[in-house]
Amino acid sequence: MNATAPQTKKRIAILIDSLYGGGAEKVMLTLASALTEIGHNACIIALSKHIDYDVPATCDIHFLYEKKVRLKGYINGLKHAKNLKNLVENIESQNGRFDLILANLEETYRIAANCNFGPIYYVIHNSIIETLNRTKRLGPYKYFYLKAILHKLKDKDLITVSKGIKKELQETQVIKARSITVINNPYNFSEIRKLSLEQNNNIQKTPYIVHIARAGRQKRHDVLFAALKNINADYKLVCLTRDIKKLRALAASIGVSERVIFPGFQQNPYPWIRQASAMILSSDYEGFSNVLIEAIICGTIPVSTNCPHGPNEILTGSLEKFLADRRNPEQLAEKVNLAVKVQLSDLQYDSIQMVDHIYAAKRYLDLIE
Repeated sequence: MNATAPQTKKRIAILIDSLYGGGAEKVMLTLASALTEIGHNACIIALSKHIDYDVPATCDIHFLYEKKVRLKGYINGLKHAKNLKNLVENIESQNGRFDLILANLEETYRIAANCNFGPIYYVIHNSIIETLNRTKRLGPYKYFYLKAILHKLKDKDLITVSKGIKKELQETQVIKARSITVINNPYNFSEIRKLSLEQNNNIQKTPYIVHIARAGRQKRHDVLFAALKNINADYKLVCLTRDIKKLRALAASIGVSERVIFPGFQQNPYPWIRQASAMILSSDYEGFSNVLIEAIICGTIPVSTNCPHGPNEILTGSLEKFLADRRNPEQLAEKVNLAVKVQLSDLQYDSIQMVDHIYAAKRYLDLIE
């Protein structure tokens, strides 16, 4: 898209389960800000009123339900779809039709697929195969429930946040999509750097490495804490997470509780990232991995498991040596011990301009015919 060409103001609706403090939610808020910054209208429609992030003042936001409502389950799917369709039509009647609708996360996929919206794209934020494998271990009900959701994406237009997810979908045909477009997650470089300079007196003065993730099985905190046992003892581990009680117990069981600091969920994690000696990711799988990009923007070396998908698309050039095999805490520790000895500014790696928030926003606008 030509940035200098006159543009007609477009209206984009972003549908999502909630604004819980996860990666997909943060990505869509950044996208909404970028769209409004370049003169378009972004409207976020969250199914459930759960907000952990600040919503940009320039962004319209609506909630399908003001009260806590159970979204999961087969029984009320059509009812939720009817309510969502009514909400969207009401918004459109007041402000004009949406030129593009973006559906995010599983419950939103399920409900939006029954609404016959158009044009609509479904944004895939994670490895589908790995998610299915994890869900299968949780029992047949959850597995077949997820399979039913994915079946609803047949012949739909998909967006994947990494090349790896697109390749996985094409090779496995687990979702027989009509089209698959890769658009990397958007990041506001100048805003992240500005926020990273904010004063935070709670940040400890002793050297530390930082990890940011919810306490999901996918994030493999067991591998993280096992790696800590072999990481230079001069460094603490800061875990920015909401799930403190659960992870504190896990750290104690592995014998590293005295080396782990739990400041809790941070609305602004960037000072913690900037002042860290390294960022560490221990996941079994990802979609793209926001924290690795955010670390680079803040000038901190990221260390990661070479999991599907994203890390090996981000850690390139000299950063490739900071990739460790999955589920290998010893190798992960070795990479961290290497990272704390060098500075990111001394390394050569590919440009990350392709994830600039304005560039990503224009890629989404290109989908509008």
